[in-house]
Amino acid sequence: MSVHNLFSTKYLDRMKANIPFLISAAAAGLLMFFSVTDYWDFILFCLVMCVVSAFFDFNIEEIRKNMTPWKAVASLLILFFIGRIFFTTTVNSYKLQNLAAAAGFHITPFALFATVLIALFAAYFVLSMICFLAPKTDWHALIYRVRERFLQYQNASRAFAAVLILYLLAISAILRADVDYLDDMRRIANGIPGWEDCSRYLSNFLSQILNTNSYLADISPLTQIIAVLLISAASVIVLCTFSQNGRISAWSVIAVLPLGISPYFLECLSYKFDSPYMALSVLAAVFPLLFIRENKRIYLLMVILCTLVSCMTYQASLGIFPMLVLFLSFLRWMRREDGKEIGRLIGYSVSGYLTGGVIYSCFLMTSIESYAGSDLYPWNEMAAGIVSNLQKYYANVLSDFDLKWLLFIGVILISFIVLSVMYSDRQKWLTALLAILTVFAALCMAFGPYIALDYALFQCRAMFGFGACIAMVAVICVNFPRSGIAKAMSLCLSWCFFVFAFVYGNALAEQQRYVDFRTEMVISDLADYVDGDLEEPVALQIIGTIGDSPILENMPQYDGVLGRLIQTTFSGDSWVFDTYYFCYYYDLNNANGNNSFTIVTDLNGQELPVLYDGYYETIYGDETHILIELKEY
Repeated sequence: MSVHNLFSTKYLDRMKANIPFLISAAAAGLLMFFSVTDYWDFILFCLVMCVVSAFFDFNIEEIRKNMTPWKAVASLLILFFIGRIFFTTTVNSYKLQNLAAAAGFHITPFALFATVLIALFAAYFVLSMICFLAPKTDWHALIYRVRERFLQYQNASRAFAAVLILYLLAISAILRADVDYLDDMRRIANGIPGWEDCSRYLSNFLSQILNTNSYLADISPLTQIIAVLLISAASVIVLCTFSQNGRISAWSVIAVLPLGISPYFLECLSYKFDSPYMALSVLAAVFPLLFIRENKRIYLLMVILCTLVSCMTYQASLGIFPMLVLFLSFLRWMRREDGKEIGRLIGYSVSGYLTGGVIYSCFLMTSIESYAGSDLYPWNEMAAGIVSNLQKYYANVLSDFDLKWLLFIGVILISFIVLSVMYSDRQKWLTALLAILTVFAALCMAFGPYIALDYALFQCRAMFGFGACIAMVAVICVNFPRSGIAKAMSLCLSWCFFVFAFVYGNALAEQQRYVDFRTEMVISDLADYVDGDLEEPVALQIIGTIGDSPILENMPQYDGVLGRLIQTTFSGDSWVFDTYYFCYYYDLNNANGNNSFTIVTDLNGQELPVLYDGYYETIYGDETHILIELKEY
C-alpha cells in the first residue's frame, strides 16, 4: 500500500473523527493566541493540532471515561484564565473599538459575549488535552504521596518555620521603610496591573484575585509576606532535594538563605505589587522536583506547566530549574546510581523545559523593546552574544559584591569541588573534571535565557539566579561529612546577606526622606513664583536630578550593590519628579480647572527667563511655561 493510500485510509479517517476536537482547538487558539500575538501563531497552532489529530484519538467517549472532578475544575480555571486575557485584550483593542462604534454597540458587552461563546467552543479541547496528558491519574493519591514523601524528611516543618522567620526578619527593615519601589508608584497611582506588556499574564490574573478587584490597591505588606511564604516553600523544596538520609539540618537552613535574601532577590521583595509573583516564579521553578519519583508522564507534565508558570510570572527564574537538574544529576552520577535513570531524568527535564519554553515564546510571548528586549541574538551571533552577556553579568557581580562576599562564595565553590572528589564513588580525576564543569555550567545557567537576549536586562532583580546557584552549592556542601570550612563560609555569607538586608531597608527609608524633602521644596518654591489664579493650565517640565542622600553617599557599601538597588528607583528621579510621584501624588497634573499644570517634556532648550535661582533648584518660566531644573549635591 502506498504512503498516500495509507495516509488517506488511516490518518484522514482519524482526523474526520476528530472534527469536534479540531473545531474546539481552533476556538482555543483564538482565545490563547489571536488576541495576544498575531495571525501566524494562530495558523501555526491550527496546523499543529491537525497533525496531532491525525495520530491520536480524541473521541467524546474516551474523554468521558477519563473525566474526574479535578480535571473539570482544572479545565474551568484554564478557560477562565485565557478568557480573561482575551477579554482584556479585546476591550483594549482600538480596531475593535472602532468597529464596535461603527456598528453602533458598546465594546464591553460585545467582548464579553465573544469571550463566553468562544470559551464554550474551546472547552472540549481543554478537557481533551488534560485527559490525554494525565489519563486515569488519581490526583488525590498523587497529592497524598507527595505530601507523605515531603513529611518523611525529618525537621521539614521546622525548617520551613525557621526559614520563614529568618526571611521575615531580614525584610523587616524593607517593610518598615514602606517605599513605593519603581513600578509601585504607577500601580498605586492608576491601579492598572500592566504585566501583560511583559507577557506576565498569570501575574495579572492572580493580582486581581489577591486584591479582590480589577483595580489594584496597595495592600502591602501582605503581598511581601505572601512572597516570603512562597520563597520559604521553595527553599524547603531545595533542602529536601539535596538533603541526605532524609534529614534537614540547621546548617542546611543557614546555607539556603541566599536563595531568598541575596541582595539581588531583595530587590524583588522590595516591590509591593510584583513580589508575590516573582517569588511564585521561583517556587514554580523548583516545584517539579516534588514529582521526580512519580510516573514520567506526570513529571513531564509538571515541568511543562511549571515552566509556563515561571514564564508568565517572572522570567528571570528560568535558570533555576536547569541548575537543580544539573546538580542533582551530578550527585546521582557521583554516587554510581543507575545511568539510565539519570539519562531519563535529564531527558524528561530538558524535554519538558524546552516544550514549556517553546509554547510560551511562540504562542504567548509578545515582543517588547523598552528597558529590555525579548529577541534572541541571530544564530550566527549567538555564541558571541552569550559570552558578551555573561561577561557583563559577572562584571556586575564583581562590582556589586563586597570583597568578603566574593571570598566566601569562592571558598564555597572550591569546597564543592573538593568535597565531591573526596566522597565520590567514581574516579577522582573524572569527578574533579565534571565537578568543575558542573560549577561552570551552573554559573552560566544562573541568569536563564537572558544570556541569549540581544537586549538583556542587567538590573539586580534579573540576577537573583546567581544567589540561587550559590544557595544550591552551599546546601550540597554542608550535607557532606567533614565540611567544616564550607559550613563556616555558608554561615558567614548568610550572615552578611542578613545584615545587608537591614542596611538596604534603612537606606531606602533615608533616600525616601530626602526625596520627600526635595519634593516639598520644589512645590513650595513653585507656589511662590506661580500666580495661583491661572487662566489656563501651565506647561510644566522638571529636569535634572536630586542625587543621593548625603547620608548614603558617606557609606562605603553605596559603591556596590546598595547603590544600584537604591538608584533603580531614585536615580535620575524620572519616576519621582516628572511622572508619578510628583505629578499624581501631589495632584499637580490635575487639569480639571484653573490653578493646574500640564506635564510636558519639550521645554528644555527654550529661552525662558529665570524666576528663581535657589540652593536646590532653578525655576525658569513665563505666563504659560515653567521649567524647573533640579540641582544635585
